[in-house]
Amino acid sequence: MKILSVIAGAVFLLSVSVFCHADEINPKIDGRWAVIGFEFARISGMDEKEAKSFLGQELEKDKGFLVSPFGSCNFCSLNVTYQKVKTDDLLNEDFNFQELKFPRGYVLVHELSWGNSQYLTMYQVDTNLAYVPMDGVFFLMKRNVKR
Repeated sequence: MKILSVIAGAVFLLSVSVFCHADEINPKIDGRWAVIGFEFARISGMDEKEAKSFLGQELEKDKGFLVSPFGSCNFCSLNVTYQKVKTDDLLNEDFNFQELKFPRGYVLVHELSWGNSQYLTMYQVDTNLAYVPMDGVFFLMKRNVKR
């Protein structure tokens, strides 16, 4: 499948990925993030038109709540954990990651969960850049987007 991405997001990601390591990433993900691009995994349940409809949408996370196009939790026992994962281990674990532009070294994998079965995973490649997967599409998120 053709890999798609917004040019600004791709250029920014490429410029930071050469030097980025999880040791340097601030793991706090509170704040506002916006979808600036996307890339299809090898198998996807979403078409290009639907993926493009997410561009510009925002995810906002603060203590106790999450509002996003991927799911929301408003003071509903939001649980957030993260772990540092070697990029090579991640790429070997799941074939859907192999075509993404993850930096060599480490990424932070954030798991956000709420309710009985709702969750969101964020793959933070830089303090201000992360991927959020949904239906075989990896949405590139940029932090601190001004309204």
